[in-house]
Amino acid sequence: MKEFNPFKMDFEVMFQPKYDLYPVAVFQSRYSGVYEGGEWFAIGNFKTFDEIGISEYLFGDDCDAVDFWMSEKSEMIGVGSTPDTAVGNLYERYSAISGTTQTSED
Repeated sequence: MKEFNPFKMDFEVMFQPKYDLYPVAVFQSRYSGVYEGGEWFAIGNFKTFDEIGISEYLFGDDCDAVDFWMSEKSEMIGVGSTPDTAVGNLYERYSAISGTTQTSED
């Protein structure tokens, strides 16, 4: 039987995410989740708000927020009741699009 030694484990392989979404930015929602579906949202491969087309949501009115969260732009933004659940939802959305699941055995 192989002896367990945590100092010889390949941590790069163990903790390598299935999708490279770095940098992931997490924000508290503007409307406490009313339009977003969660109090926090996470955006993968974040650059600037203008580049991802989220400016109208941040600086617009209620109608702009509804339009944004009902649009395709919001489909790859994770939402949740905590920052961790928002990031988890982000990875779930990417898994759903690719048709794969992320498990500890992958």
